[in-house]
Amino acid sequence: MRTRIFWGSFALIAFLLLIPIGISFYNDWRVYNYGSIVKTKLVAVPRASPGYIKFQFDDRIYSKRISGYFKQSLRAGDTLQLKFLNGYEGHFLFADENPLSWDISVIIMILFLGGACLYYTFKKNPPTFKVVKKNGFKK
Repeated sequence: MRTRIFWGSFALIAFLLLIPIGISFYNDWRVYNYGSIVKTKLVAVPRASPGYIKFQFDDRIYSKRISGYFKQSLRAGDTLQLKFLNGYEGHFLFADENPLSWDISVIIMILFLGGACLYYTFKKNPPTFKVVKKNGFKK
């Protein structure tokens, strides 16, 4: 019975995790499809990638994580063009950024993980797990 509770709780966690990820995915999708290009002013650029750039738009400071989009030539005070949609202020996209493939991949992986845990929950003999002792492995 303990193993069923273990696998069932992990399935529940995986499916509950889909709620905030799904909301973020929906916001990115709306900005990607209906957003327009706006000019923003860079306030701060990280020293290395990955990091967060800070930029100013409509007298407010926002931040965006960058990794593959990082260019060494970016300096504070430069103008940067980002995709923006009113009502989705926390979701800026680069002009050529397509988040859909990554977002869909993450959702599919979490659904697979939750489904596997749910399968083990209702399996006649679910796999057992072993707890590690403080001073070594269980014998």
